[in-house]
Amino acid sequence: MIYLYHPNELLWANDITNKILLISEDKRKQNQDFNIILQGGKTPLSIYYSLINKNIHWDHWRFWIGDERMNINNFTDFNYLDICKIFSNVIINFKEKFELINPFDNFYENCEIYNKKLSTLTHIDVALIGLGNDGHVASLFPPHYNINDNCILISNSPKSPTHRITLTSDFFSKSDYVFFNFSILKVGVNYLDYLYNSYYPAYHIKGKKETFINSY
Repeated sequence: MIYLYHPNELLWANDITNKILLISEDKRKQNQDFNIILQGGKTPLSIYYSLINKNIHWDHWRFWIGDERMNINNFTDFNYLDICKIFSNVIINFKEKFELINPFDNFYENCEIYNKKLSTLTHIDVALIGLGNDGHVASLFPPHYNINDNCILISNSPKSPTHRITLTSDFFSKSDYVFFNFSILKVGVNYLDYLYNSYYPAYHIKGKKETFINSY
C-alpha cells in the first residue's frame, strides 16, 4: 500500500492521471483492453478532466462504474451523467465503451444484468474508489460484511437515495491497481481509521498488484 499526499487538487489529479496512463499504455502495447472502474460523485471530476486533456489512445479503453443511485427524482444526481458529459466530449463512441447501470425499472433485474456483464471481464486493470466522511466506499456502508458476488442491490442506504447498486469489496479487489482518491478536508480526520479498521469496507479492498492512497 502506497500513501501519497498532494498539496493541492491539481497536483493530486495530475499524479493519479499519469499513473493511470502508464498502466493503460502498457495494455495498449500488449494489444489488450484496458478496463477501468470509475468512481462516482464530484470528487473525481478533476481526475476525469485531467484525463481528457491528455493525448490518449482511447480505442482499447473500457469503462465501468463502481456504483449508481437508483430511481431518484433529480436526474443530475446520477453518477453516470457527469461522467458521460466529460468523456463524451473527446470520445465519440464513449457510451458504447461505458457499461452503465440502468437506474430505473426493476432494481433486482438491473443488478443481475450488471452482475452478468461484470462476469465477462477477464481482467480489471484499475479501480478508482472514493472515501466518504462516514467511511463508506462506492455504496458500501459500514459495518463491512463479506459478499460473494460481483455487485449487489442496497435497499437501506443511510444516505439518500436508499436504493443503490454497488460493486462489492471482493470485486473491487480483483483489480490489479486500486486507487483510493479523496480530500482530507471533506473526509475528515478519521480517514486512517476508515482505511485500516476492519469495520470499514475500504480495509477489505486491496489491489492485486498495488493499492494507492491518494489524498490532498
